[in-house]
Amino acid sequence: MRLLLTSFVIIVAVLSIGKQIGLLRQGAEIVIATPGRLIDLLSSHQTNLRRVTVLAFLSFFFYCNVTVSYTHLT
Repeated sequence: MRLLLTSFVIIVAVLSIGKQIGLLRQGAEIVIATPGRLIDLLSSHQTNLRRVTVLAFLSFFFYCNVTVSYTHLT
């Protein structure tokens, strides 16, 4: 069995943009992002996606549904 270590970053508006910039600068193979926050980061020239292998967009509606579900569980 071979273990693959993969780094990933989740980019969403409710998390600190400074921490997200720092995580992206460390390098990430997989980035999961809401389109709006990703546009914010790219347009501010704080980061680029040169080292990213996989980019997945997180739907706002899916994100809201997960947040609401999590809130109801706690």
